[in-house]
Amino acid sequence: MALWSKDEAVRVNDTVTHIANQCPVAERPAIQTYLNNWIAANFTTPALRSVFSQQLSTDGVAGRGDATARAARRALVILRGGMLNAANPLYLAPAGVMTMPAAQVGAALAAMILPLRIFALQEQNNNTQLQAALTSLSTQPQVFLQNDIVVCQSWGVPPGGVLAHKFLFDYRNQTFLMLPPAMPQGAGIVGAGITVNAVNVPEIYWANVPGRGANAAAAPVGGTFAGIIATPLTGATLMVTSAFTGCSFCFKNNGGLIFAAHIGPATPNDPSIGPPPTLATQLIANGDFAAPAGAVAGALRVFGRSLSNIAGQNAGYAVQAVPGMPLVAASMYVFGVTIGGAWQIYSQENQGPLKTVRRLL
Repeated sequence: MALWSKDEAVRVNDTVTHIANQCPVAERPAIQTYLNNWIAANFTTPALRSVFSQQLSTDGVAGRGDATARAARRALVILRGGMLNAANPLYLAPAGVMTMPAAQVGAALAAMILPLRIFALQEQNNNTQLQAALTSLSTQPQVFLQNDIVVCQSWGVPPGGVLAHKFLFDYRNQTFLMLPPAMPQGAGIVGAGITVNAVNVPEIYWANVPGRGANAAAAPVGGTFAGIIATPLTGATLMVTSAFTGCSFCFKNNGGLIFAAHIGPATPNDPSIGPPPTLATQLIANGDFAAPAGAVAGALRVFGRSLSNIAGQNAGYAVQAVPGMPLVAASMYVFGVTIGGAWQIYSQENQGPLKTVRRLL
């Protein structure tokens, strides 16, 4: 039996060609190869292929537009439907693609082309576009984070230090990944990506802070937060840590060297410290780093859920994220980069398609 009927094959091939033609000429063979491989891997039976082809059909769609708009609709069925995680705020089911006003489909398709190019080329270890993204993140972090999610993951235990991370793009979730050694890339993410050194700030749960104890009552009951083991931000030009699910990010300048820590609110084997802003409140009241960072007097800067003592950021962050990676609908990350030899630290709060980026340092 043929893989496709004649009409199905024409419709699918025309759609692949239309998508590829939105890309630079030199990249079109790679884009077509990627798309054809994706189709072959996901539509393995005549029934599945028929359903897929029918999803691409614009026959009978009211206001479907001219030939270019119809081709863009078919392309969007793939790029904003089939290839995306259904939890992604950008996901649009075929029915939604077909009801999109004709005047919007061109711009909607154009917005998906660069992510496709990065991902398809990455799969073939052509990291030209991925490197351009990394350069933008490293030189214009606030602009980059306002437009793109960077999913980070910490590793190990404090004090952490410099680790060689993989920088990759995940098309399914429309996120860039900064993954430490041995961290799985995720389903469908192929290619070696770009290896880049970053200062790794490990997460530690509040009850495991030296001297803190497992009593969640307000300090001094159960100990204080004066013995936090901090990570010196030195040895690399990027800094990463894990997603924030009620955690607090702490940092302090000690003689020109920045130290940082990531304190979590709960662990399955320890009690929760309480609802926000309990953790940030206690850290602000009696938190400090252990030597050497704590040897120099100075207020510990705390950025927590619902509370912060950073000037201009008193409300902290609001998102109620849940554990998991990547977090495509509700998440909060903290990312650092050196510009002109000085650290800049940003938070990125994601609520669906909305992003709030704050500069913490």
